[in-house]
Amino acid sequence: MTSGVKLGDQVVSTFNEMKLRQSSRFLVLRVKDFAEVVVEKGAARTRDCRADWAAFVAALPRDDCRYGVFEFDFVKEGEGEGEGDRSRIVFVLWSPEGSKVKARVVYATAWKAVRAALLGIGHEVQANDAAGVDYDTILSDLQKSVK
Repeated sequence: MTSGVKLGDQVVSTFNEMKLRQSSRFLVLRVKDFAEVVVEKGAARTRDCRADWAAFVAALPRDDCRYGVFEFDFVKEGEGEGEGDRSRIVFVLWSPEGSKVKARVVYATAWKAVRAALLGIGHEVQANDAAGVDYDTILSDLQKSVK
């Protein structure tokens, strides 16, 4: 990666396991020692996507950056062929205003390479406060983007 941060061996395999086997609802990734992206936390799926999203947001630290990957299930509303159950993988760059400048720079520099390594991302979010990871806002964005 151009930032000097490498992707840990476990990240892509854990992501693929989540995506293909639906083994987890979300993953929280961190840059360890400003050198390597590692899986910090994962959580099993439940039937309640909103509750899972709340657990995901709660796992994001208020004073440090993280990447997050979340499998977001929703219903596409509307008329015709486009309506029905959908699922999209959401990639989140979490960079709260209270985090250190060095962390924000490292995460911002490496995020495109991390995202590119995780094939199958359907939506991206860059957030620096709770409003940026609001469930209803993400849901609305996903419903608008799906055809």
